[in-house]
Amino acid sequence: MLRRSLLALLALVALLGFSPWVPRAQERPSSTPVASGAAASGTVQSAPTSTPTPSPDPTTAPPSPTPTTSPSYTVLFDARIVPTEKVAYVTIDLRDPDERMGKLEFRIDPERHLDFAGDGNVEVNGETVVWTPLRQGGKLRYRFRINHLRNERSYDSRVSDSWAIFRGDDLVPRTRVHAAPGAHGDSRLRLRVPVGWSVVAPYERLADGTYAVVDEDRRFDRPSGWIGMGDLGVLRETIAGTRVAIAAPKGQDFRRQDLLALLRWTLPTLRETLPSLPDRLVIVGAGDPMWRGGLSGPRSLFAHADRASISEDGTSPIVHELVHTALRLPSGPGGDWVVEGLAELYSLRVLRRSGTISKRRYDRSIERLEKKARGVKNLRGDDVDAAETARAALVLLELDKQLDASTDGRVRLDDVVRELVATHEDVTTERFREVAERVSQTNLEEFFARPELAAPKPSPRS
Repeated sequence: MLRRSLLALLALVALLGFSPWVPRAQERPSSTPVASGAAASGTVQSAPTSTPTPSPDPTTAPPSPTPTTSPSYTVLFDARIVPTEKVAYVTIDLRDPDERMGKLEFRIDPERHLDFAGDGNVEVNGETVVWTPLRQGGKLRYRFRINHLRNERSYDSRVSDSWAIFRGDDLVPRTRVHAAPGAHGDSRLRLRVPVGWSVVAPYERLADGTYAVVDEDRRFDRPSGWIGMGDLGVLRETIAGTRVAIAAPKGQDFRRQDLLALLRWTLPTLRETLPSLPDRLVIVGAGDPMWRGGLSGPRSLFAHADRASISEDGTSPIVHELVHTALRLPSGPGGDWVVEGLAELYSLRVLRRSGTISKRRYDRSIERLEKKARGVKNLRGDDVDAAETARAALVLLELDKQLDASTDGRVRLDDVVRELVATHEDVTTERFREVAERVSQTNLEEFFARPELAAPKPSPRS
């Protein structure tokens, strides 16, 4: 009788939609994955005690029983550098316990990214590699050829017996990810180098020896920026809130102290002008046979050992590349003049505003730009040269004067540039004009109608 009453009571509870109470000791533990690297360092990230993060779209994945801020998936980029073979053996280790990831498409250089193989399905078709990993992840392996000639005689990526310099963007090629809405990852980089080598990279080094790879501009965090390794001489210092590392192979005449002094003079002014200056900055350099120039990258730049901190014409190749690093502006069709012109003009302005050069030398530098720019008729090409860069800087200087006059000093080019950086879209002439007009609340149609900014005429058909 008692048994029948108890069964009837339970049926009534179920009918009314109540759940029977379960003692806490019998509750199942959360199955939320721990971020890669946390367990290795002896710590576990606990769930926040504040308002839980909403669960992902239930049409793509079941809600987590204990919502946390833990990543949906983890990626470890493992690169073993082998100087004798001039290559790096790369493994991409994806762990996807919630099955949020679909396929990954890589845009490769077939001459540098070789021998792809991995768990799941790997399709190689010319410059494209499509990897569809197993349901909860897997590993993709390939070989990366480090040495790369920028021209017939000089390299923009090289490994020798005692050092290597290359870009993380080349180590792991551009990637397009197919993932469930809301999926986010935790990416790490492990660099395996010969015994006695040190590493300088524009990322935070973690307790387990890996580097935290974070890129707010990308959905899929992958390595980027310049990396140096080997028997290096390194200077480290914090300037204007930026952690700076200057490195070059020992025995090469790379003037690290001179560069450090230049940064101490200019970085505070650059941060005031462009608050987007990163909180980490790596400068790597080397002599021949590396390319005789400067090349910027995310939170980093490369400079040849022979490049002067400040040239005879009053410009600074180093500060020019620093401005690129702070701006982080990708150029769209016909917009390279804006990006390169801003870097040239602001490299001079930072030198002048910081007191590194006098007004007299600044004025002389502007005069030299005018001479260099003679004969330039159009700036709308996709890859401007030195003369076109000089003309672009002068056009931007004129725009600054017009903005100042038309707004009674309320708006200057500085304000337009900050807004341009904040939007972080591909820069075209049309996009630049739209931002300038919106910030200044003025009509700039007449200014942008000048001949050098006119859209190039299509080539006649043969």
